[in-house]
Amino acid sequence: MKKYFNPNTGLVPVYQKPEFSSGKITEVLYGESCEILSRDGKWLEIIQDDSYEGWVNAFYGFETENIFEATHVFTGNTIVKKIGNQSIHIPLGARFLKQNGQFLNARGDAFHQLDGLTNLDKDPAFDEIIPLSKILLGIPYRWGGKSSFGFDCSGLIQTVCRACGIQLPRDAWQQQEALASSQISLESAKPGDIHFFGEGEKATHVGFSLDGKGILHAQGWVKEESLDPKSPIFNASLLDIYLSSHSIRSNFQP
Repeated sequence: MKKYFNPNTGLVPVYQKPEFSSGKITEVLYGESCEILSRDGKWLEIIQDDSYEGWVNAFYGFETENIFEATHVFTGNTIVKKIGNQSIHIPLGARFLKQNGQFLNARGDAFHQLDGLTNLDKDPAFDEIIPLSKILLGIPYRWGGKSSFGFDCSGLIQTVCRACGIQLPRDAWQQQEALASSQISLESAKPGDIHFFGEGEKATHVGFSLDGKGILHAQGWVKEESLDPKSPIFNASLLDIYLSSHSIRSNFQP
């Protein structure tokens, strides 16, 4: 019988191997229910809905026999809500189930006055990508991060796109492959389109276009820069490893 891991906290670190020293590769966010593939002592091997696999320590969450079918995603910056005596830090990307006018977590607890939720199944909202990204400016870079507690470059892209009704895989090179058919010129990129970077053919860094050569990305922190040498916020090292730009609209236009 299948079982599912559900976080008790705003996020749970996912490791490459069943040991804390193995290195974090991504995160499970609040409300994200993950199938358990195997066990190693107190460690659980899980697979996320983007097919990413890794290990979590069981003390971060609880198990259920049914997957938590979230309907909505939180699109605000981090907030704190209380459930009974417990405070929960809810990051952008956390998920909830709307039922009978209430928003529930995986345990069935109801959250009241929880604003900033959007339907997970909504049509792509391309014009929301940059406004949503801009509320995250200044958030620190975190390796393996995909929430408003901290982002890595591809985690920012995936989480913001998910909140805007667009499904993308987790890593930069996977996102590059997913958008391979929609390559455009750097100059023609529209806000929300995606720029890829790397020293070889495979992308190791990614960011949103702000319009043409402008870029919003997570490198040190979430920030705005430019690939235009004439701009006061020009990032020369990034331009040196620029690979390609891709239209998000042509891939996901309903």
